[in-house]
Amino acid sequence: MNAIERRALYNLLRMNWLNEPTLSVESWQVEDYRSLPVAELFERLKHFNIRLDRVSFIAYADECDSPEDLTEHFIADSPFSTAQEDHIYLLVFELWRRLMSEKPSLSIMCNELDYQIHLYDQRQLDNPLALQDALTHFGQILDENADQGIPTEEVLNLISTYCANDIETFLYDFISEQIDEGNESYAHELLDDFDTYLGNNKWFKLLRIRLCEQIHSKIAQKIAGEIIEEHLNDQDLDYNLELLSVMIEIGDQTIFRLITKQTLPLIKHEEDFQDLTAIAIDYFHRLDQDQREMALKAILEKRSTIPLDCPFQPNDPDLAALTQLLNRPIV
Repeated sequence: MNAIERRALYNLLRMNWLNEPTLSVESWQVEDYRSLPVAELFERLKHFNIRLDRVSFIAYADECDSPEDLTEHFIADSPFSTAQEDHIYLLVFELWRRLMSEKPSLSIMCNELDYQIHLYDQRQLDNPLALQDALTHFGQILDENADQGIPTEEVLNLISTYCANDIETFLYDFISEQIDEGNESYAHELLDDFDTYLGNNKWFKLLRIRLCEQIHSKIAQKIAGEIIEEHLNDQDLDYNLELLSVMIEIGDQTIFRLITKQTLPLIKHEEDFQDLTAIAIDYFHRLDQDQREMALKAILEKRSTIPLDCPFQPNDPDLAALTQLLNRPIV
């Protein structure tokens, strides 16, 4: 394991433990080191016979490039176990984060992004600017690595290994929420900043459609047409459902029905059918097709007691009813 990835590993372990406190872990592995006073961090290092104070720590750190390098300096030629080395690393890392703020390393910046994402996911983010700053710094890391000759399509995957979170998934959800909340300018900024590194990620094209639809529906339809040409045969149910939700906003009936036709054969479970039916309800509501909307609501209500993981039968009469309502011309 790359030394820098060690921090991400413990971030992930702590996140999993917070979600499932019954996990078998050592307390030091999941402790909130940010909550400890600096004096306590130094005191714990003494347990490993590493005796430091602010002045000496900074002096040692000035000679190193990262908390990983500094940890290696302290544990070199010492009979520490792997667990002890990791414990020392977590203490040194936190001291570096606080005392060497003018000298951030890759692991420090990725750790900060993980921390801000965690607060965001837990709805505990009191300062949104802190997350925005962390994303800005992460983007700068990507730019610096691309400038060093790493292919842009590989940079995000490479740097993301130093984060506990799935960065692409977070970016999609976060940008989508910015659009929902009316922060279109910031959503545009994020898409532009990370577009180079997302390659041909089809999910982010959906966000482009949502943003373009609000200012230029023809551009949105053009992007939708490109998506259909490139990805409609991917047999990706989740993507098709999301694409259908986005297409409701555009209101192009031809494209909506085309996507639906490709999506119906992909339904395998009750949840799939109910998700598609709910999307169709929104679609007919947007078109003021009250009778069709009410008919589908009745179908959903009737099926509300069916377990969502129940296999869906292709000869289900409600599927035929949904297909008929979708195929019938709207005048």
